Amino acid sequence: MAKRVQQKRAQRRRRVLRAQRRAPLRRPAHHARTEDAAARVVRAIGHRAQALIQAYALSTRPARHLPPVQATEMPPPRMVEALYTLVHRVLALAEEGIRLVRREAPPKLPLACGKGCAWCCSLQVPVSAPEVLLLAEALRQTRSPDSLAAVRERVAALDARTRGLDDVQRLAARLPCALLENGLCSVYGVRPLACRGWNSYDARVCRHAVEYTTAPVARLYAPQVAITDHLRATLAAGLGAAAASAQPVAEPKQVEDLELTAALRIALETPDAAARWLAGEPLFAPARLPPRARRAGGAPPGGPMPASDVNADTPDPGANGV
Repeated sequence: MAKRVQQKRAQRRRRVLRAQRRAPLRRPAHHARTEDAAARVVRAIGHRAQALIQAYALSTRPARHLPPVQATEMPPPRMVEALYTLVHRVLALAEEGIRLVRREAPPKLPLACGKGCAWCCSLQVPVSAPEVLLLAEALRQTRSPDSLAAVRERVAALDARTRGLDDVQRLAARLPCALLENGLCSVYGVRPLACRGWNSYDARVCRHAVEYTTAPVARLYAPQVAITDHLRATLAAGLGAAAASAQPVAEPKQVEDLELTAALRIALETPDAAARWLAGEPLFAPARLPPRARRAGGAPPGGPMPASDVNADTPDPGANGV
């Protein structure tokens, strides 16, 4: 009997999902004003991120009287510290952008996200190499040796069970993030951009998606997702351009989306991971996400949500990845 009820509920949810995908999204006039405000905030935050990356490129560019760093040489420590500082500033800019966009284009309903709600922590999380390098460094700086060893063991165990899974398979595994402790994020201050952008109007929908492995019929506050997606894309493009202009390595650096657990395991097990990545070593190649999974938050398939497409209230397209 209970199984039949669950099947009927699942059928109803699938019908609603199909209807939402077919129905045109009608926006009243006030939604256009909200979209304009949100798009302006996203563009402004993007410009500020570009300025931060340009400052990083200038600070790491070798002096003219010094010979260029060869591809086989390790970068100086100041370049590693500059990278950590850049990511810290981008994360702070994301928080500022989220506060600003909520003020200029407030969500139509209260968001359900809050302390202790960790349903989204069972989803696949795309992350860039600079973000995961800062995350690993923060763990080394704040954890005792025993605590850090315990984190490494949890990350390795989770990676062994999730390596190579796509977003749907990752959700079906129902395995929470290895950084969760007592239902709370233990690295909340340096959590990735994708985690900062994810949101939901209804925690019950998130819980149902995890427990029954179904695409959530939910509505996301899209401007928040757009802020973090735009920043991650800007970080990737900016660091690639900075590496090409400074020429510290043989080839321009490519900042690709990585799977959080796999990338964090590599960073934790490699003490000089940041220096080796800056030197051009493809350290995180095993953690790269396949093209289908390279998406974030409520962004449509194929990449981040451009500022011109920001909606104040948009249906979740059915993505199971964060």
